[in-house]
Amino acid sequence: ALAIAFLSHQFSPAGYACITSSVLAVLLATLPGAEERWPAGEMLGWPLMYIYFAAAGFTVGAVPGQTLLRFSPLIDFGILLYVLH
Repeated sequence: ALAIAFLSHQFSPAGYACITSSVLAVLLATLPGAEERWPAGEMLGWPLMYIYFAAAGFTVGAVPGQTLLRFSPLIDFGILLYVLH
């Protein structure tokens, strides 16, 4: 996790480190046999995924557009997750 966080901060555009680390973590989690190699990710990932989707869905329409523009990288990532899932 520390290596992923470090790499994402070093190589991602400004404001996209969290998204980059999430993408890297998801890519590692989708490797065949990942659940046997990193079992803690499964136990932690499910609750965090539900919290994320609940929070993203809760704010729809409740936040002014100008405020949302400041969080564009996170919103872009949320939209991408909704489209792909």
